[in-house]
Amino acid sequence: MSTREEYTAKIKLQLDEFNTKIDELQARTKETKAEALVKYEAEMAKLRQQSDLAVAKLEELKAAGEDSWEKMVAEMEKIRDAFIHPFIQLLQVANQVDLRQVGSSHRRGRMENLANVR
Repeated sequence: MSTREEYTAKIKLQLDEFNTKIDELQARTKETKAEALVKYEAEMAKLRQQSDLAVAKLEELKAAGEDSWEKMVAEMEKIRDAFIHPFIQLLQVANQVDLRQVGSSHRRGRMENLANVR
């Protein structure tokens, strides 16, 4: 075997090993995404419950008499805050995930281009 053939065989082996590692990482990423999706859906269910509670409290607030108005406003604000803060946090996480997916798609495209060079 010539030096050229040995070298190209060595490089091909290294690239194959590299691509195998990438496949393993991608498989782990998919598992992580599945776990994240389960957590995301659980958080969404909690937010729906909090939203339902806030809507119900708003209806109570609309029907409240003058004597209980101040107390109802304070309760409504607590419920609203309990709903809005986790919602904002979930949005931030969702936006970060979307950005990572865009980045990984971009990197994946570059890796596919590299694979086509072989």
